[in-house]
Amino acid sequence: MRLHRQLPTDCPVPRPSLCTGTAIVVRGGSDLEQVLGCTEALGSALGGSVTVIAIASMHWMVRSGAIGTGLMTVDAVEEAVLQEAAATARRLATMLPQHLEVRHVAFSGWNAPIFVGTLRTHTFDTVYLICRPGWRNQLAISRAAQQGGTRLICRAQ
Repeated sequence: MRLHRQLPTDCPVPRPSLCTGTAIVVRGGSDLEQVLGCTEALGSALGGSVTVIAIASMHWMVRSGAIGTGLMTVDAVEEAVLQEAAATARRLATMLPQHLEVRHVAFSGWNAPIFVGTLRTHTFDTVYLICRPGWRNQLAISRAAQQGGTRLICRAQ
């Protein structure tokens, strides 16, 4: 599993020939039982190959408080949130049905260049958003998916 803060220099540019089926996007630290309920509702729509993508996110007040107290640096907070997202992706990947080929990855945010790039280059046929991003991020994600011909489905409640 790779943790992506930005586009790595050794990472190949995704191409349409590398389409891997379906992606499930969750927020780091999500309630996995609720997420699993949403994925079970998708049923056979998931196909045989699924990538679980966890987006690192922290409420701005919590982030400001952690940094403002001087107990943590900005880098330490970002790393902790990214690790939590990675753990969320890993746990959800193990909870999905065994017949699926499952990969998992964590991104540093909704606007991470490699995440938006995967939408723009049609790396996935269908992307299910199990959590709803803010409206600006949702607009950017929708535009990127539209450019790449990726089917974007919001399953957030």
